[in-house]
Amino acid sequence: MKAQFARFAAQFRDLDPNDPGLWPLAPQVTVWVVAFVLALFLGWYLLWSDQIAAIEAAVAKEPELKERWLAKKRLAVNLPLLRNQVKAAEKQFGDLLQRLPSRAEVDGLLKEAHRYGLQRGLRFELFRPGTESVKEFYAELPVTIRLTGDYHRIAGFLSDVSSMPRVVSFADVKLAVANRQGDNPTLQMDATLFAYRYLDEEERAAQVPKPAQRQGGLR
Repeated sequence: MKAQFARFAAQFRDLDPNDPGLWPLAPQVTVWVVAFVLALFLGWYLLWSDQIAAIEAAVAKEPELKERWLAKKRLAVNLPLLRNQVKAAEKQFGDLLQRLPSRAEVDGLLKEAHRYGLQRGLRFELFRPGTESVKEFYAELPVTIRLTGDYHRIAGFLSDVSSMPRVVSFADVKLAVANRQGDNPTLQMDATLFAYRYLDEEERAAQVPKPAQRQGGLR
């Protein structure tokens, strides 16, 4: 074994680098093998490594792409349901707007609410409309009220007003005992009644923001 290795190693001695064609077989084969390995390594480093990195990046991104695809698929499956829900919401919004009075009907609405209180035997100490606040689709009118009466009459008044076909609401309701005489004490209620009305065409047009005009005129 040692003799064979010695003969193999002897072929690498005194090699002329300027004339490799005269080298023994073992050095020539070794050089070709080394050159082939170097070519493979350089090819992998210069070409295949980028492709492998791109493949690894694509594999790493696969779960995200799959999740996006599933989300779009769910959206496509639920699209008819979403459209029906949008139509139902638009109908509900339209029905709600129809329940709002016009500007001319607001005074009648407030008088009707006041009349409900009188019919219940309540005594109004204050019934004062405030400043109207204009929203995107409607206007809101706060009315500060103060009245006195027993608990059942006040509860009946709140129920009557809340059951009106027009949309009204109460806020900041405060109850306090005004008179403790008898078994049915008199209460004082302070609250804000909100009446709503829809905007007319001119008011809705005024709510639409106007495009900014360029200064200096046209050129």
